[in-house]
Amino acid sequence: MNKDIELLKWLEQTSDTIKNIESAALAALNRGDVEEYNRGMREKAQLLAGLAEAVETHLAGVSESIASHVKAELSRFSASAAKALELNSVFYMSALLYPDDHRPGEPNNFELFAAEVAGKIS
Repeated sequence: MNKDIELLKWLEQTSDTIKNIESAALAALNRGDVEEYNRGMREKAQLLAGLAEAVETHLAGVSESIASHVKAELSRFSASAAKALELNSVFYMSALLYPDDHRPGEPNNFELFAAEVAGKIS
């Protein structure tokens, strides 16, 4: 398997992990467990905050144009998440990856990014 495909698989797995964290957090909120919801939002923000560093091991052997684009975008996601954690704002953490006009069922910004990378690799 080439390195571009391996990177894409990692992005897709990360996207799935984010969706699973959010789903569990929202289920907790629907049960009235605000503490568990807050924990889930913090977990999501921590995952996102670490992406710029975590991706480094997946960039070796990836085409330069894709590697630089992925690194730049993940740095942006990480910076926003780090700010949310610094502010300790659960609202900010919950809003990470979503534009103001986001509607339920639409892909979040990370999913759109992963799809964009997939299009460049295909």
